[in-house]
Amino acid sequence: MHETFFLVMGLVGLLTVASLMLPLANRINFPYTVLLALAGSVLGILTMTLGEGEHSTILGDFLSALNALNITSEVVFFVFLPALIFESALNINARHLMADIGPILLLAVIGLLISTLLVGVTLWSLSGMGLIICLLIGTIVSATDPIAVIAIFKNLGAPKRLTILVEGESLFNDATAIVVFTILVAILTEGVEANLFSASGRFLVVFFGGALVGSIAAWLFATVIGRLRNMPLVEITLTICLAYLSFMWAEHYLHVSGVMAVVTAGLMINSFGRTQVSPKTWHALTETWEELAFWANSLIFFLVGLLMPKILAELSSTSAIALLALTIAAFTARTLVLFGVLPSMNKLGWGQQISPAFRTVMLWGGLRGAVSLALALVILESPGIDPQVQQFIAVLVTGFVLFTLFVNAPTMAMMMRFFKLDRLPAAEQAIRSRVMALSLSQISKGLEQAAEEERISPHIAADVAAEYLQRLTNIETDMTQAGQLPEAMMQQVGLATLVNYERELYLERFSGGLISASITRTLMAQVDDLLDGIKEEGLSGYQQTVAKQLGFSSMQRSTLMLQRRLGLSWPLARSLADRFEVLRATETVLTALIGYSQATMPSLLGEKPAASLLPHLNNRMNATRQALQALERQYPDYANTLQRRYLARVALRQEEAGYHRMLDDRVISQEVFNDLVRDLDKRSSALDRQPKLDLGLQPDKLVARVPLFNTLSAERVTAIAQLLTPLLLVPGEQVVSKGEPGDAMYFISSGAVQVRIEPDPVLLGSGDFFGELALLTQAPRNADVIAMAYCQLLVLQSQDFQQLLAENPSLQEQINRIARDRLDVEISPDNDNQVTAPETDNATDPAILFNNRANTPADARIITEPPMKDQSLTHENCMNKTRFSALYARCSHSGRADGASHLYNELIELYNEPHRHYHAARHIAHCLRELDLAREHMETPDAVELALWFHDAIYNPKARDNEQQSADLFIARMGDQVDARLAQEVVELILLTRHKETPKTQDGQFTVDIDLSGFGQPWQDCLQDTKAIRAESPDMPEADFLNRQVLFLQALLDRQHLYVSDFFRQRYEASAQANIRKLIQIQKLDP
Repeated sequence: MHETFFLVMGLVGLLTVASLMLPLANRINFPYTVLLALAGSVLGILTMTLGEGEHSTILGDFLSALNALNITSEVVFFVFLPALIFESALNINARHLMADIGPILLLAVIGLLISTLLVGVTLWSLSGMGLIICLLIGTIVSATDPIAVIAIFKNLGAPKRLTILVEGESLFNDATAIVVFTILVAILTEGVEANLFSASGRFLVVFFGGALVGSIAAWLFATVIGRLRNMPLVEITLTICLAYLSFMWAEHYLHVSGVMAVVTAGLMINSFGRTQVSPKTWHALTETWEELAFWANSLIFFLVGLLMPKILAELSSTSAIALLALTIAAFTARTLVLFGVLPSMNKLGWGQQISPAFRTVMLWGGLRGAVSLALALVILESPGIDPQVQQFIAVLVTGFVLFTLFVNAPTMAMMMRFFKLDRLPAAEQAIRSRVMALSLSQISKGLEQAAEEERISPHIAADVAAEYLQRLTNIETDMTQAGQLPEAMMQQVGLATLVNYERELYLERFSGGLISASITRTLMAQVDDLLDGIKEEGLSGYQQTVAKQLGFSSMQRSTLMLQRRLGLSWPLARSLADRFEVLRATETVLTALIGYSQATMPSLLGEKPAASLLPHLNNRMNATRQALQALERQYPDYANTLQRRYLARVALRQEEAGYHRMLDDRVISQEVFNDLVRDLDKRSSALDRQPKLDLGLQPDKLVARVPLFNTLSAERVTAIAQLLTPLLLVPGEQVVSKGEPGDAMYFISSGAVQVRIEPDPVLLGSGDFFGELALLTQAPRNADVIAMAYCQLLVLQSQDFQQLLAENPSLQEQINRIARDRLDVEISPDNDNQVTAPETDNATDPAILFNNRANTPADARIITEPPMKDQSLTHENCMNKTRFSALYARCSHSGRADGASHLYNELIELYNEPHRHYHAARHIAHCLRELDLAREHMETPDAVELALWFHDAIYNPKARDNEQQSADLFIARMGDQVDARLAQEVVELILLTRHKETPKTQDGQFTVDIDLSGFGQPWQDCLQDTKAIRAESPDMPEADFLNRQVLFLQALLDRQHLYVSDFFRQRYEASAQANIRKLIQIQKLDP
């Protein structure tokens, strides 16, 4: 009874004193852990002098309780250490830790070994103790404890990287120290032979074995936690169990590093496990762990203080000399590692550079604490070690721990200030000043309102406000004196702020059940990549990271290879399904982010830096939307399924919110509410399961989409399907390379590819085929072929090609005819399956091969088909309702596309007027395709796109004000739906297409260049455009038309450059000028 009473009283009493020490430490600006150690030493002295015997007072019982506390090494290891390590790993930024893992492991492993060796050899040469004993001391005192330093860092606002380096070193350093200590104790007490090779092997097994145990345990617990819903108490409890069980499994049962097990488990819960619980539960979880760590930390430093008087009472002059030598050797070793080994490794490219200021603070901040004390207690409790040796080790370790606590810790703040590491970076300081100025400027008005509501004298309100106005004046003066920071620096800070807010938006959607845990983890990783890119290269890093994220990762491409080579479709289907959800979540969050940027960034950064961020956000939004739309066009049914699933999730959250409101209003009882929530959880769990994506690679279905096979019988189509292999391409993927031997031909079932011939690439779409020329002529491939969208192809291998032609004469005839037109050759009558090249110098010219295709060009076919008639449109930039509705929603005040469908139909009707031949839908689609190629170079691509949709909406060949009427139509239909500045810009861009003035803005340059880009097309297409223009003026005499055309064409040639923008000048200038000269020659006029 008394033992339990004294145990509880001792622990509760120490925690009570510790709780009172914290506000005292904050008040006197003194390190909390040092104050605890001082208080503990005072209590230790009291227990030595007053703690014996019976006492009737509370103080006497408390001191007796402290005497009765039997704190052993096992208590420190199995009670305190898991809590401290897990909490530290739980709160450290795992990604930043891995970014600096090189120098951290160097300090934690190599640094500890160097320190162990130098301290051990120094003591061995001075003390007369055995080398193994001295190495044991070196190991014990090399285990750092950053708790006091981290607390100081937090108070002073130290750089985050410095905190990561110090805390990360401690996590791995403790594990290394314990492993080395265990090996040395085995050598000392069990007579194990000291063999460097076997010791190194043992170290690796114990160190990495612990990490493996922690990883497995964390994965198991995180999986279980992820299946629990609305059970925060259970989830938090399981993390506590994880910390202690992983330590015990590793240390006691598997005899590997328990510390590494807890470190790894904490890091995995920090990253992977964070998306297994709601943000609300995560907040409660971290608070719980902070409380546990606070208890463990407080008790340990009290313990240090309690032991100090007893152990240091044995301090002799010999021990004092050894302690001085130990201190010098320990700091010398740390200096050698930080200023010798670490810079050398950095020069070899192993790890990021660490500044001298950081290294100096890390040198002085290497405090010792819990692990050193626990290892010293192990020595004191070991019966196989001589008591004199035990006392020697205990005195030296305790003395060194106290030195770092009472000398290093109190002077850390002074050192931080000396190196100016307690100050915010210039950009963050500028933002701090702007935020303070903004807040203070609003206080005066708020005080006036509060005084009026509470009937307080206006004079009193004015007196109180005066103080804040004076602070505002001082801040504004400081801001003026500091001057304007470089715009790039402010832009970098602004981007980082937006990306951090983006993270919160993703977590908010995860908390609301709108995105799954796995998708949230992917989005969190993307946010971290963006922050890394911004940190390393600013805006350029941000843009490069965005481009990389919108592309296809090596992991995604590996799923493609699995599908193609092994026939495994589910990894690819899962990868594309994840991409669907990631892009949709990104698009939604970017919409909110743009609004947040417009509302918040000007006050934080200033108008100009804030305005510079918007184009990049808009570009990212457009690129994300295009990537998503490409997927939606390829898999429309799956897109609809995801949309229905999303709305079902929204409905569930609204339903749950309604139940909460009714519970708060006492409309329903707690029992009814619990029953309703259980039903919600069942339905929510069903929605958590990701729908399966059908890749649509069934050969029979793909063959049915190819018009070439439509005239064949069902039996013949089935036979052909057996010869063809489905192939899925992703945007940007190269399927054919120029110069390689041809081993297959390809039929396009859906999607579009670009044949990159010179001087102008050719687009092929649904129903087209390519690759037959190489099989017919046995010549190498004459061009690269790149997927422009998601494409479903059917591949016919060369060995099956002849069989297909032989068994299907009608197909043979069609393929030969198209090949003849492409190659401008004749089919040999002696062998119908062979193609003979003509004897001309340019027979193999890639331009000749494709200029005279029998098929209508793919982009023309897009226009002649009804908009969005099916999903096999040949180019993702075609003129369709989905695209127009998305543009309408982006530009409208409401963010919705309510009137888009009606307006789209009106425009299509206008562009399909019978008198139009050139100024028709085909021209608009061509312009939209060119727009998408140059979109990333524009300032306001949506304004340019609106102008292109409307610039030829009104067209009368006899009128002179078509552009003005088109602009008027835009204002009439959308003027009140969009921002006034955007409307004005669109009108100006439409009027520029009269080509009577040189555009002065970047968007204006792109608008006129896109309108004239048809001149840069292949010659046959350019000629067809001219014929189409002629057809629009049938009543005009031929001479008048030619005269007008030549005047216009000559005016274009007389310019210094036909195209104003660098982009289109490089793309089309040469071919356009050649085409215009040829047009003039054809019309029998010499330029």
